[in-house]
Amino acid sequence: MEGRALRPEQVPGYLRRLNSESVMQGHPFSELLMQAPVPDPQDKSGGRPPYIEFRLATKSEIPAVKAAAR
Repeated sequence: MEGRALRPEQVPGYLRRLNSESVMQGHPFSELLMQAPVPDPQDKSGGRPPYIEFRLATKSEIPAVKAAAR
């Protein structure tokens, strides 16, 4: 699962609530990556976007995530 957050400090609470959903039972999260987005070279303001990006994986997804990152 991938997403963006304007307030990164709220991501852990969101994940706790998501983890308690019945559809997520049996699919524990095993990896969370959070990073600031790469600035757009076409953006003349030179600033970073006001959000962070995150990627969440379950154990079964980790090999595919690492292979895609190569």
